[in-house]
Amino acid sequence: MRRTKYIAVTAALCIVCMSYGCGIRTKAKKVCRGIKEFIKVVLLVDEVSPVCPPSINFDNYPGFCDWYRFPLKYPYHVIMADGFEYGRIEKFDGTDIRNPNNHSNCIVSRVDSLSPLETFVAFHISEKEDVPKNKWGMLQYESGEVLYFPTKEELFQKLSVSDLKFCDLEHLYRQFCVKASKHK
Repeated sequence: MRRTKYIAVTAALCIVCMSYGCGIRTKAKKVCRGIKEFIKVVLLVDEVSPVCPPSINFDNYPGFCDWYRFPLKYPYHVIMADGFEYGRIEKFDGTDIRNPNNHSNCIVSRVDSLSPLETFVAFHISEKEDVPKNKWGMLQYESGEVLYFPTKEELFQKLSVSDLKFCDLEHLYRQFCVKASKHK
């Protein structure tokens, strides 16, 4: 939605600039041509193109505009909208990674921290969630099974571990972006 507003405002500014005469018209035409090319490229890469470009895939796509994502173990990933306070663990259907609304199914919502490991991801559900118990959980990658626990200790007991390092979503997202940028 923000992109559409941006494009509409930019187009309106181009029209206004071109309607004035003098030497401004020539400069405005150049600016408008540049903006038109930019708009064409942005739309083709992210919205209009029915086929996801091969350069964009599950392991490197960080999200777009006001939503963010990072992969866990395929096909699971974390989606955050409008910030990093909390997100959803979702299962990707294998089609177009650019559109999680149509190509991912929510497994766990309102997650605020994670401990991703090789065979599972442990998570904490935001205290703002309306469910008074079962704030801790784990998703087993292989089976897709999700287990919930009322306390961190019960989670650790189930996993037979004494401790796990839980990281907030922004930290994990930034870490993913650094790794993704190194592989370009």
